[in-house]
Amino acid sequence: MYKTLNGPITAQVEITTRCNLLCTHCYNYWRQGKSQPDFTLTKELVDSIVNELIKNGVFRVVITGGEPFLYPDIAFYLAQKLKEASIPFSFNTNLNPLTNKIVERIVQSGPESVLTSLISFDESMHDSVAQKKGAFKRTVCGIRRLLEAGIHVGVNMVVTKNNVYQVYETGVFVASIGVKAFSATKAAPPANDFESFSKLMLSTSDTHQVLADLLRIQQETGLIVDSLEHYPYCLIGDVSKFPQLASRRCTAGVTSCTIGANGEIRPCSHAPISYGNIFSDGLSDAWQKMQPWRDGSLIPKGCKACKYLAECSGGCRVEALVVNGRLDEMDPHACGEDKVTSLPGRKAPSEEKIQALLCSTIKVPTLRERRESLGWIVSGEHKAKKVTFINEDTHTLLKLIQNRPPQKVMDLQAEFNLAQNSISFLYELLRRGVLETV
Repeated sequence: MYKTLNGPITAQVEITTRCNLLCTHCYNYWRQGKSQPDFTLTKELVDSIVNELIKNGVFRVVITGGEPFLYPDIAFYLAQKLKEASIPFSFNTNLNPLTNKIVERIVQSGPESVLTSLISFDESMHDSVAQKKGAFKRTVCGIRRLLEAGIHVGVNMVVTKNNVYQVYETGVFVASIGVKAFSATKAAPPANDFESFSKLMLSTSDTHQVLADLLRIQQETGLIVDSLEHYPYCLIGDVSKFPQLASRRCTAGVTSCTIGANGEIRPCSHAPISYGNIFSDGLSDAWQKMQPWRDGSLIPKGCKACKYLAECSGGCRVEALVVNGRLDEMDPHACGEDKVTSLPGRKAPSEEKIQALLCSTIKVPTLRERRESLGWIVSGEHKAKKVTFINEDTHTLLKLIQNRPPQKVMDLQAEFNLAQNSISFLYELLRRGVLETV
């Protein structure tokens, strides 16, 4: 179903299994067990991981946990090593351990962004779910401090039966304190305790209400809204209303993986399954063993004949495992292709935008790139630049442009006899940061 890349594009690195909160919905597979593991990376282990990330051409890293800022020296050592390797990174944190010094070090480290979780606008609800009094105040204070320091902060609300009726008010609250991006994401069941979690699990109608609330938040506040997990098209239903969500795919074992604090390499942070250890086996060996996540063998029978499979990819394999017992079973939220009432539109750039592009002068910035069997993966080195797949001809053209002074697009069009669809593709490369105007 998917081609096997030489390595992951993105890796999540869990620097510790420890956390200062005990959220009732936590997806970390070890959190609800009777005996919890206690692993934390050392600087020597960080060096080993970063060497593997460099060797395998990883483009981006998420520094996470547990709670990474329980061990700020390790978190910032990893950040510094990634920075030295020109690998962009971000932090996932509950912000509760933040001090003035940690805020300063976050700013100095230069992350692309910080993602935090706000369970509710209601302090008592947040603290109850986090099982820590004062957690809400510390998270909100951390958000404000990072925003004041110029850090891009994204806020995610993990939604269960407990707080599903609070999505709208939480989004409005987040907008009021200056956040620009808000996600509301259905909680994923932990791998070893579905029985306890089942009473928290959202129904289809609950999920539709969450999506409706996100639309309302976007329309009323201007927030960028999203959900951070891949949802089956048949769960979304009216897919055209949610282009951002519809563009999500399950990237586990396809373009991303998670590296645990014990070195175990998993397809995603939710998955309890290891395919090898980065310290003993290396990243490449584990990545190759994840072939079933790419070749279609984990697609459930009920999805294989669906006309939307190529766009949807069949939902979450880990939820299928936890709820239905096997990786190749149905996502528990999937409900059949007849529930899909619309598809996302694919808009070509307007004539006005094409004309503006033709009159523009462009250059190719410094790119990070990795060769693959079917072409190249490229990304601009600056923050928030998207990773882009291109073919050999496009790569050759980019290299040619890069070795010249900035040039007008209309001159390039004349020189290379570029058709309209090629100009539209240049527009997309510009939008994704592979080209820049001067």
